[in-house]
Amino acid sequence: MNLRACIAFAWSGLVRGDRARFLVATAGATVAIFALLLHLAFLRAVEHKATQVYGLFDAQVVLVSDRFQFLYRMADFPVARLRQALSHPGVAKAAVVRVDNSTWTTSETRTEASLLLIGVDFDADFLADQVVRAALPELQIARRVLLDRRSDPSLGEVRVGLTGSIGSQIATVAGVYELGLPMYAAATAIVANSDFDLFTRNDPRRAQLGLLRLAPGADAAAVAADLKRLLPDDVRVMTRSELMRRESDFFLEVKPLGIMMRTGLLIGLMVGAVALFQVMSSQIEVRMRDFAVLRAIGFEARFTYAICACQLLLMGAVSFSVAWLLAVPVFRGIAHVSQLSMPLDGTLLGVSLLLCTPMMASAALPLARAARVDPAGLF
Repeated sequence: MNLRACIAFAWSGLVRGDRARFLVATAGATVAIFALLLHLAFLRAVEHKATQVYGLFDAQVVLVSDRFQFLYRMADFPVARLRQALSHPGVAKAAVVRVDNSTWTTSETRTEASLLLIGVDFDADFLADQVVRAALPELQIARRVLLDRRSDPSLGEVRVGLTGSIGSQIATVAGVYELGLPMYAAATAIVANSDFDLFTRNDPRRAQLGLLRLAPGADAAAVAADLKRLLPDDVRVMTRSELMRRESDFFLEVKPLGIMMRTGLLIGLMVGAVALFQVMSSQIEVRMRDFAVLRAIGFEARFTYAICACQLLLMGAVSFSVAWLLAVPVFRGIAHVSQLSMPLDGTLLGVSLLLCTPMMASAALPLARAARVDPAGLF
């Protein structure tokens, strides 16, 4: 079977046949594939944003409350549990992270915005973000904060020296970093744990997140398993990767946002499959006599089948290419406005192609009719 001849026949059938029908079907498949790319990108962006705060920190094992749900509802647990964890030979150091919601009011404009406030210890070893690590000494001065440069634009320009208030307490911006968490609050700020209680009036004996750095050679999973047995039931012990996976699963599996994205993804696949199925059915119906002639002059059934398969692949390739090109400016615009990370990278390409496979397979059902064409139908 000559592949070049199959492709030539397939392309000729598409461009010389019912062009209007071909364009309409390709447009329908393009819209469906674009919707698929959009929903996939949003799912990845939500997963990234949901775990971005944890990316600030460097710890192999973490402690959270037994009532932990997600970052904005972490609940708290006794700081004493960290001291108990230090008794394990595999644990080298521990640090406290406190999280609470508050408000930030800019002194210049009196603009008030929701704020996710994060309290940290002065140990830089627990900070993975190099910008925050470098600015950590600035927090040793009372009422100094690090403010997210990617806060909501309503706050105005975020800069060093800016004054404002967290709740009812005056604060001065001593440094900036880039995070951007529109899912949680309009802004985020980092303060020293010694100031956290001043801004929130929370109990200093309680914490929302405990960080554990392990001794050299210690296995994170083994240490976490030991601590689960040793510590009381008011805390949960997880590896850092387990915590991040739990956070992303909450948004993707429990919250309506993830469910809607997955439903939209399914609908896009169904629309694309229907569009391609209809055009393939009409293409085969129109060219049945051509296929019968090919069979009459000696071509095998698999040749006519291959022609239709090439037509389907060509339509799929054209639709996917156009959808990908459309996604480039759209995704950049969405990322600029929403601060969501939506890269058109190899991962998105691979996953989207994989998901398009069942769509193409369902649209290939009419191909069986072309392979069963009977030359006797010519007479």
